[in-house]
Amino acid sequence: MDDPLGVLRTTAPILKTGVVVIDHTAITVAAGTIPPEDVAHTAKSKFFFDGWTLEEKISIALIFNAINFSFWPDHGEPRWTVRDSSGGLLDGSFAAYFCLENAVFLGWINPLRFPDLCQLDQEQLALIFRGRENSKIPLLPQRLACLEELGRGVPIQGSEGVQELLTTVGSAEGLVRHLISQVPNFNDGAEMGYFGDGETVRFYKRAQFAASMIHRILVEEGRKGFADIGILTAFSDYRIPQVLREMGILVYDEGLAKMVDSEEELPLNSIGEVCIRAATIWGAEYLRQKLEKTLGQPITATQVDYVLWRKARELKDSMRPHHRTRTTAY
Repeated sequence: MDDPLGVLRTTAPILKTGVVVIDHTAITVAAGTIPPEDVAHTAKSKFFFDGWTLEEKISIALIFNAINFSFWPDHGEPRWTVRDSSGGLLDGSFAAYFCLENAVFLGWINPLRFPDLCQLDQEQLALIFRGRENSKIPLLPQRLACLEELGRGVPIQGSEGVQELLTTVGSAEGLVRHLISQVPNFNDGAEMGYFGDGETVRFYKRAQFAASMIHRILVEEGRKGFADIGILTAFSDYRIPQVLREMGILVYDEGLAKMVDSEEELPLNSIGEVCIRAATIWGAEYLRQKLEKTLGQPITATQVDYVLWRKARELKDSMRPHHRTRTTAY
């Protein structure tokens, strides 16, 4: 797999710590249970309202990824949930996506005028993300700051601005690089100076996920997606390492396992947290390689990520806890 973004290269040395080990036997077993049809797609773009133009869909996806992080509740606090327009109960990223779409539908946000995001205040954002039964979305001030950065860094104005952005970036790699250079909160690298030459460990979770979503939107709209979609890695967050651990692919050392299982918060960029994220990237990559050999067809890491995410949704009520790190990175 090509690695122009350096995510595989910079996360590889972290595996040498042994804090999180990858079990290759478990990878072989897992690959044998995944049929070809399960890896046929990347995550399908989901819109709760009809009638959006291509440019509006892409803009909503970018705005969503600016605030797509850290939805789990603090101890003793209720989980943030909302009702969708049909009365269904939503939480996490689905709830955030619905709230943003609803704000666009109601005219509170113009998806084709990104500079307007700089004018939002915390009270307005709290109204957009108003939860059910007084539940509150975590990190509201940080989400406001992230939207302001997006409005300054990617100042789209009008449908032509979206088309200009697509022409400028030209590829999945180009879009990721553009986001991490123009919008600082998309650059989620970890400074781990005691590894090798001290190079920043790169994950680019939200920037890569934005590229994957926009690729899928383009394909669904009958346009050419990003030809280099295969350079993206898995999206290192909470749920993917949780399900990889449940499948036996990731094995935490005793100390880290105890912290995660007791729902003790792991500090951002601590050795345990970075090891979990790095091993997630490589656990998914080794599974991708095994699936390519087993199924005899090209497979992208984004396809594997989607398989794992669906598995995590299926097992969410029976798995051991996910790790807890309060961050805007994922």
